[in-house]
Amino acid sequence: MNKRHFFRYIFIGIFNTITGYGITFYFFYLGAMAELSNFLGYAIGILLSYFLNKKYNFKSNNSHIKDLPKFAISMVIAYIVNLTILIIIFRYYNFSFYLAQVLASVGYVLVGYMLSKYYVFRER
Repeated sequence: MNKRHFFRYIFIGIFNTITGYGITFYFFYLGAMAELSNFLGYAIGILLSYFLNKKYNFKSNNSHIKDLPKFAISMVIAYIVNLTILIIIFRYYNFSFYLAQVLASVGYVLVGYMLSKYYVFRER
């Protein structure tokens, strides 16, 4: 694993997390369902993540036509992991939505990084 990529991914992830949580928590505060709030936060975070990781982290020279579909598929997989964890922790174990969201993010980050590094933006 390239430490430089990992640390940049973490830095970009922190920025995305702050942005995504802000959007997620804002919509939940306004009365949107937990799942809808989660979706909106992640949808915006995914787009931001794609552009920042493509340009500044993995420095992919591939076209958006090549990278974006692979990134979208990878993030859908990571999102499904996140949503599954969120539903289990929030709906079945009745944890606070905010705590459940933070815990669910761990799965999302791990799956997202591995797919980005080794599938979407892998060095050739």
